[in-house]
Amino acid sequence: MGCVQPGEMIANYAASRLRLEALEPYLWRDVNDLDLKKLWEYLAYYLYLPRLKNQQVLLQAIAQGVNESIPRSILRLFCLQP
Repeated sequence: MGCVQPGEMIANYAASRLRLEALEPYLWRDVNDLDLKKLWEYLAYYLYLPRLKNQQVLLQAIAQGVNESIPRSILRLFCLQP
């Protein structure tokens, strides 16, 4: 994904970028967890955080991150992946 222009909304966002650009440098400094509603509010309010097109983009990034963090053998065990 290339550079996002000012005011442009991000329609597809990788979990790794969410972690590196928002969670680690800004939001997880003082807390161990953050609920999704509050995360969405932060992303919509603070200009220095990524500007996601909608909540679905955030949910897809989180689902991708969860999928990447769970070993494939466990996903197959629970029939969540072929």
